[in-house]
Amino acid sequence: MMMRAWPCFNSKKASSYLILVIILLALQNWNHGNSSMEKEVTAAHGMHPLPPVHLQTLNLAYNNFNYSQIPSQVGQLSRLTHLSLSESYFSGQIPSQVLNLSGLISLDLSDDSEQVKLYKPSLRDLVQQLTKLKELDLSGVDISSTVPDMLANFSSLESLRLSSCGLQGEFPIGIFQLPNLKELDISKNLDLKGYLPAFQLGNLLESLILSETNFVGELPSSIGNLAYLEYLDFDSCNFNGQLPSSIGNLTKLTTLSLSNNNFRAPTTSLSWVV
Repeated sequence: MMMRAWPCFNSKKASSYLILVIILLALQNWNHGNSSMEKEVTAAHGMHPLPPVHLQTLNLAYNNFNYSQIPSQVGQLSRLTHLSLSESYFSGQIPSQVLNLSGLISLDLSDDSEQVKLYKPSLRDLVQQLTKLKELDLSGVDISSTVPDMLANFSSLESLRLSSCGLQGEFPIGIFQLPNLKELDISKNLDLKGYLPAFQLGNLLESLILSETNFVGELPSSIGNLAYLEYLDFDSCNFNGQLPSSIGNLTKLTTLSLSNNNFRAPTTSLSWVV
């Protein structure tokens, strides 16, 4: 799962200027407390000075940056392994300098306001450079492209969330088979096509959300091999055929949503529900 937000400042609102100051302080190799400017800025906002040269985690989620652009200077924080700017009211193109953060394990740039874009660099550029990712959340980011096949080679990937990204074309089927993937959400991409694979025993998926996509075909009986699955949402897709009785093997399932599809099944085949 993606890392959770924690309070960054005394107030949930912060100015674009403040974030720039924080990042610039981090980029300057100043010793703790040696700068009077650093003392003034941090004291005024109730923060401790950042130990900049060792910064590995930067979480500025759930702030209000007034639709300013993500500062390109963030790309100089070369030791970052975790970066979250989720739901912080940024806008515009994600800076190409983010691709310099080759050590990132977790990246969360999700944005319900849908003001952030990933065109140049593209999603393909991002996954080509950030090959160590275990968690990627770009929900609400305007990507408007296909999903690169190379994502199916990210064997360490545990969580992939690309909801409401304007994704197009056919979803790479190999992503479903990633050995460590636990969470997949590609919902609300109406032009994204695909079908389900034959799931193997040992698949670790816990949450699978495909709602409001153009996935087609029948549910494979091998869906019953998803022994760890707790949440399944296939609302408003184009699945058809009979519901496989193997769904009854999903003993950890707490949420099952299959509305607005073209399933057919006699009542007797739903005995697994009770």
